[in-house]
Amino acid sequence: MIPSVDPKRIIEAIEEFDKTLRVTPEWQDWQNNRAQKWAIDYEGRKYPPKKIISMATRQPVNGFSGGIESNEYLKQRGFELVSLREGVKSIQEGLETILDGYILVRESEPFNSRNVIADTFEQVARILRAADVVRTRPTITTVISYGKGNWANVPWIAFLDNRETTTTQHGVYVVFLFKEDGSGVYLTYNQGVTDIIKAQGRQLGREELQRLARLRRLECARLSEHGFLLDDTISLSEDAGLGRDYEASTIAYKLYLKGAVP
Repeated sequence: MIPSVDPKRIIEAIEEFDKTLRVTPEWQDWQNNRAQKWAIDYEGRKYPPKKIISMATRQPVNGFSGGIESNEYLKQRGFELVSLREGVKSIQEGLETILDGYILVRESEPFNSRNVIADTFEQVARILRAADVVRTRPTITTVISYGKGNWANVPWIAFLDNRETTTTQHGVYVVFLFKEDGSGVYLTYNQGVTDIIKAQGRQLGREELQRLARLRRLECARLSEHGFLLDDTISLSEDAGLGRDYEASTIAYKLYLKGAVP
């Protein structure tokens, strides 16, 4: 956790950066470093967020994360952050960005669709839609959800084939499900939970979803040859609500851990 400091200390660090570091070889061209993706925009000049926080808090730059953690820390103190690069370039980068920052945003920002995490979901969806495996299948649509009115505990990115379903409320589809604790994302073959839960109630509905999942595993056993597990042990959430519904509904799944998305 980054130590809390007053915004005045951030401003002092900005002023110190201008006086002592901006003209040094290490920092005079820092904005062109590909590792630098964000900048503080203060009084018409740009500053490296992690370095400024490090100077303000007297913490080493390797003692906390850059990107979303640093950005949220600065935004909470009234500073504006701007992107130095275009959006995410790959599915991998997008999924890792979501895993790295979703929990922090969920816990520190009111729900809205105008922040880096919401934008990352949209960018990943665009990349997926443009991928040959999706683009050449006109019956497939790619949809996302990070919540409605409140941040979702288990956000997702789904692929719906209109020959089977046009909604995640029923039918079967493929969906990325993000673990509630942010430790990884599952790629799953799944089934809609809403209609069954509404019709039968949560307990009986989950039992029905598990029964159907076991039957459907007989149809897709060969997924195990590609690293998917076909059992009832997926772990998405400690919450008793929707995350557990998703667990009951999962037919097959593969986990990609944070920091190791291929």
